[in-house]
Amino acid sequence: MRLHKWKFSNCKKYRLINKFTESWDAKNYIKMKVSGHLAQDFLNSLFYLTILVFTFICILSLLIQLLSIF
Repeated sequence: MRLHKWKFSNCKKYRLINKFTESWDAKNYIKMKVSGHLAQDFLNSLFYLTILVFTFICILSLLIQLLSIF
């Protein structure tokens, strides 16, 4: 059974089939998948953080403009 035919999901535990012959390949594959998920989560959080900072700066500049009118 080849590795690229396996389907991994986030929550399911990874099962290693035929440990002795393909254990190294499976470990590397799982490492790649997990690091990919971690990188995706990091990018998503970075994206939301930049949106948050941008909206905060916009609101702050609007408040400064409103205060400078009075």
